[in-house]
Amino acid sequence: MFRYFCQVLLTKKWGISIKKESLSQINQGLKIPRDY
Repeated sequence: MFRYFCQVLLTKKWGISIKKESLSQINQGLKIPRDY
């Protein structure tokens, strides 16, 4: 049970960090004009 709890916390932390990273990348993309 404790291990499961730790896994849930870890996945939540990773999810939050990934969301923040993707958001910052999107913001950078908006600030920096890119050629597609």
